[in-house]
Amino acid sequence: GVKLVDCGLRQVRFVRSKLLGVDFTRCTINFFALSFDDCLVESCNFSGLPMKGTKFLDSIVRECVFGRTNLSKSSFERTDLSDSVFHDANLSEADFSRAKNYAICPTTNKVAKAKFSLPEAVSLLRGLDIELE
Repeated sequence: GVKLVDCGLRQVRFVRSKLLGVDFTRCTINFFALSFDDCLVESCNFSGLPMKGTKFLDSIVRECVFGRTNLSKSSFERTDLSDSVFHDANLSEADFSRAKNYAICPTTNKVAKAKFSLPEAVSLLRGLDIELE
């Protein structure tokens, strides 16, 4: 696999790419700007990275970790987020329009002014220990 150590990724756009098991946390934070279009991004770690405005469009982002990640103003439009983990992430003003299979707890992530689509947005209630009928 690819190992990214002390590298800078500035204005990198992945199109129809497969990224499997990449630990992006080893990259130089000052030069980090990515976008993904029609990609498979699987088992990647984005924890602690400044990813404000990142675009994940029409992609599959599966089993990825976004712990303490700044994803404010990012877009996940039409993206499948199966088994990806968001914890203590800044998702304010992020766009999850027509995204699916996300598990985002609004009590452990910042979600102010983020956009979600129904019916998938009902999943935001899972972490609130309530019963829906």
